[in-house]
Amino acid sequence: MELPRIARAVMAQQKLKTSYESWSGLPQWQMEPLGLVLKAGGWYLVANSQSRASSSKRIRIFKVVHITDMQVMEEYFDRLGDFDLPDFWNEATARFEKELRSNTAHLRVSAAGRDRISKLCAFAAQAVETQRDKIINGQDQTWQTITLPIETIEHAAQMLLGIGPELEVIAPPALRQRLRELAWQCFQLHEQADAQD
Repeated sequence: MELPRIARAVMAQQKLKTSYESWSGLPQWQMEPLGLVLKAGGWYLVANSQSRASSSKRIRIFKVVHITDMQVMEEYFDRLGDFDLPDFWNEATARFEKELRSNTAHLRVSAAGRDRISKLCAFAAQAVETQRDKIINGQDQTWQTITLPIETIEHAAQMLLGIGPELEVIAPPALRQRLRELAWQCFQLHEQADAQD
């Protein structure tokens, strides 16, 4: 792994030339490494960078394990005066999360359902927490409507299937239909298994 060499380049403000494995192949990059971030066990390099095939230079995020054929150059760079790594990272990840989950599902959930949804992941917990004030301020404590950001119908249906009868999908109709299909498939599979016993 190139992590120690990258860390030294960050500290010394030395430019890098790398190849980077991505869905588009192995593009060549020229980088001014600005900082390293550890998230969920993975290291990410934030660099002012430009592809050798492109003239646009901007700050991008690279997953360190995908960096290959790295050369630390004898060229140095000046750090961007107004660059703040934590601020950049927080804004970039918030933007990514918003773009990733650009759709929403409207759900009617029980108290147990809200508890289960909040344990799915951080964005689901946030969706439940956002509704907490409305729940406390005199609305029905048993069943409550929440809005949940989702990626795709398929991903949301698979994620919500485990909540079981503690939720009802209000919208979109395609999610309600897909959840019904998955539940029916589970029922049929176990019905057949019972018949064979």
